[in-house]
Amino acid sequence: MKFFLVPVAIIASIAVGYVLYEQMEAQEAPAIITVEKTPLAVRVTQPTTRDVVDQVEFVGSLEPKADVQIRSRVRGYITALPYDVGDFVQIDIESPGPVVVETDNASSRELLNSSQAALRVAQAQLQAKIASEQFAASNVQRQATLQESGAVTPEEAEQAQSELLIAKAEVELEVARVAKVASDVEQSKLALLHTQIEAPFSGFVAERLVEVGDLANPDDPLLRIVDISIVKTIVFVVEKDFPRIKIGQGALLQVDAYPKESFPGRVVRTSPVLDPDTRTAPIHIEIANPQHRLKPGMHARVTIETETRKNTLVVPVAALLEHATEPLVCVVEGEPPCIVQRSVVTGINNGKLVEILAGIDQQDSIVTLGSHLVENGQQVHPLPVPPETELNHSPNVISSSVVNGAQVGGE
Repeated sequence: MKFFLVPVAIIASIAVGYVLYEQMEAQEAPAIITVEKTPLAVRVTQPTTRDVVDQVEFVGSLEPKADVQIRSRVRGYITALPYDVGDFVQIDIESPGPVVVETDNASSRELLNSSQAALRVAQAQLQAKIASEQFAASNVQRQATLQESGAVTPEEAEQAQSELLIAKAEVELEVARVAKVASDVEQSKLALLHTQIEAPFSGFVAERLVEVGDLANPDDPLLRIVDISIVKTIVFVVEKDFPRIKIGQGALLQVDAYPKESFPGRVVRTSPVLDPDTRTAPIHIEIANPQHRLKPGMHARVTIETETRKNTLVVPVAALLEHATEPLVCVVEGEPPCIVQRSVVTGINNGKLVEILAGIDQQDSIVTLGSHLVENGQQVHPLPVPPETELNHSPNVISSSVVNGAQVGGE
């Protein structure tokens, strides 16, 4: 009996220990809490309509409307420079232009006086030859009368006729000589006139390369005058954008000197050919500059308006999902609200707003924040935002900025 009770006591002890162990494990194990999944909150808004201006952006450098270097036609020492750098030279269309450079005219005056004296001598000689011709003509007439009465021989009458022909030839020679000397006089007058150099147009003196006393040579520039009443710039358009540029299109220009202002201009010329190496074509743009605020050499950013579309549908660019094959927009539909991904056809994109040509309507609720975190068919909690609030940071007129490789730097 003793041997039977010992195993039973051991088994009972083990059973009691196991029960106590299970109770302790149950007390230490954490309670499993079932959490119900909450729909993801997303911000939604509705598409709106706005005017869209399609634009192409370039950079260039401003140039003056006209830029000339003043040179002397004759060699001589400079005696006067009435204008200095920065001075404005004004031309009156009813009078000759103002003199901007004067050179020594002593030799020119002396040459003019000499040629005028030679002209007077030639004219006097011409008068003498004319008198000889008249005398020879009278002698021929007298000889003809005497020949009829037999007072002179035929030989004498023939000699008188020869003398008349010689006299006429001498008159013609003197007429030619007078014309030659008169031409020399005009040349001397021009040489004297060229000692005073007039401005070719109204403008500013941009450079003065000489001083009074310097020797002016025909090959050396003396002054540089620029007309900046109109400034121009030449930009280069790439091949794919070339058909979009037309003569007469509007352009807006911005410079660093006036960061908050834009200056209107227009396209005045386009090249008929493209450079085969760069596949670009030069476009000439002119900007009115009546107050002369724009200066040649300024770095300019030029925007050319290529197309305008009125009241077109736009959405924030954040709503667009760039898919591998087509752009998508997440639309919230149904009850409970769920995500429906729609493919859309886009137009102009300015980095803030994108034009939607097809795929959604103005009544649709599109996801603008959280679209990259949801999947098609996923239940969401929409947080509506009015279109005006969503788009208040965007301009009333949006534009497409096409950056043409190296033509635009850092913008």
